[in-house]
Amino acid sequence: MDAPVRLTDAQMRQYIADGYIALDIDLPRSFHERVYARTQEVFEKEGNPGNNVLPRIPALAEGYGHPVVDGALRSVLGDGYYMHPHRHCHHNPPGSPGQTMHIDSWARRRHTTRMTMVFYYPQDTPAERGPTGVVAASHSYNDRPEGDARWDEIKLAGDAGTVVLVHYDIWHRGTPNTADEPRYMMKFLFARMDEPMRPTWHATGEEWRDDTGFHPAMRETVWNWHTGAPHAAGSAGADDMDELLPRLGADSETDALDAAYEIAGAGEAAVPALVSELSHRSARVWRGAGYALSSIGAPAVDALTAATQSDDADTRNRAAAVIGDIGLPAATATSTLIDLLKDPDTTVRQHAANALGIVSQESGDAILPLIGALDDGDEWVRRFASMSIAQLAPNMNGEMHALTPALGDDNRYVRANTMFALRRAGTDEARERLLDELAVARWCPTTTRETTF
Repeated sequence: MDAPVRLTDAQMRQYIADGYIALDIDLPRSFHERVYARTQEVFEKEGNPGNNVLPRIPALAEGYGHPVVDGALRSVLGDGYYMHPHRHCHHNPPGSPGQTMHIDSWARRRHTTRMTMVFYYPQDTPAERGPTGVVAASHSYNDRPEGDARWDEIKLAGDAGTVVLVHYDIWHRGTPNTADEPRYMMKFLFARMDEPMRPTWHATGEEWRDDTGFHPAMRETVWNWHTGAPHAAGSAGADDMDELLPRLGADSETDALDAAYEIAGAGEAAVPALVSELSHRSARVWRGAGYALSSIGAPAVDALTAATQSDDADTRNRAAAVIGDIGLPAATATSTLIDLLKDPDTTVRQHAANALGIVSQESGDAILPLIGALDDGDEWVRRFASMSIAQLAPNMNGEMHALTPALGDDNRYVRANTMFALRRAGTDEARERLLDELAVARWCPTTTRETTF
């Protein structure tokens, strides 16, 4: 297998700034024509295959496993990334009016990269054929940014074989298709399994550089996080708090985001006021406080841990979410997050289950409590718990038998995450159990209604 082609410093800066980057894969045009023909056949005979698009069109594995795609994913997600079981072929038929601009529903609304999408067109997709449209640099925004030419829609038009790596939270849509032929776009999701410890792109040791002057502290903070040396890039001091805190609620989200990342530069001195803002009624304010606290990192963990004991469920779940976003420097909060798996509020349990797979990656302490959370009645608690177990699976030590009942969970993603956990566990016993499950779950790509055996 060819070595992965990792992103350069310049490409990584582009991804952090714009939220997407086009990739050039050198597969022959005949490959894309075969994928397009097979896609049309599947849609005509069976309809949209949904998550089963890969076994129905197995050639996609060659495209998504291409060294350029693999290298880009390693660059932004780390070497141990996970091809998420959710993938979809977006069919844009002739005459369609297009979609409204949106963020996908699973968005975590965080600025570091823990999930990405990779788009692929198997056919030529000029502007009139309804390519996906994105708003560059919008992946940091909770509301669709508008108001000047910076936020104009960019149509990701291109020839057959166009591949674009996209931050999961970017604002995007399918644009109107005024051509006579359908447009197919394969969308695959990929997730980070391991927190960054070093740069995983072709890094040369450069510091952040950006000539635009747009969101300088935010972008440099995200760059620092990707290098494995997270630290806030804001320049504020304790004396600036009175001026900056009210700006978390600014009418302009651009101004509010800049204020959040500048405040983070004040470090520990800013923590009490920011934690207090987690209880604010305005989503813009409490989210901004969360961005600042996660950028401050370890000095904020004790105060956030205390906030998880609030009588207010919203404060508890926001504090748990920020702890998770801090990552490994918040490992001291592991026991508190484990306790929150039993919280009466569903959203708190969801955030705790998600956070444990991030903050406790250097131990196996959370594995059994997370396995216990797989009995939760809430689907999303189980989904987050199973993903966290997969993240922690290299630390497994005798928990496999307790985990394997999740292979029969009603939710498809819990089952898939559990299989990936067995793969990551890496023991002979885990591999045998995984092979047993795959033998039963085997999907034959050539078995159809016309050829059943």
